[in-house]
Amino acid sequence: MQPLFIPLLIGAAASSACWFWDVYPSFKEEATLSAFGGSVASISTTMLGFLLAVLAVLASISHTHLLKVMREQGYYRDLLDTMLIGFLLFLFCAISGFGLLFGIQLTPKIGFMLVGLHTAAVMSLLDIGRKLWLVLRNLK
Repeated sequence: MQPLFIPLLIGAAASSACWFWDVYPSFKEEATLSAFGGSVASISTTMLGFLLAVLAVLASISHTHLLKVMREQGYYRDLLDTMLIGFLLFLFCAISGFGLLFGIQLTPKIGFMLVGLHTAAVMSLLDIGRKLWLVLRNLK
């Protein structure tokens, strides 16, 4: 439950803070919103590619003693669950970016949700990076 709970909790906190202070992304021109959506979609799909590359790295080192012990103690499943949550969050970020790129109007409610979604995705990415650092650091 932790791989999903903590990023969504932090994302909800960021969204609530933006709602409280009435701060959300807004754009005066349609071209600026479209460019922003394209950038969000591009960055999110790049992060999806990096997460898939990390899965390939994990598959290539699956024969090591460290990953066998991680499987026995449940850490490997936790790492895969964390990566799945990160993958899904960045997929939703990419979909929202494509939506903005193709003309969805950015209302304050949608802006608050996007802030929360993107914050959750970044928090999930930090958790994935931390766990992968632990795996690679202990790999012998």
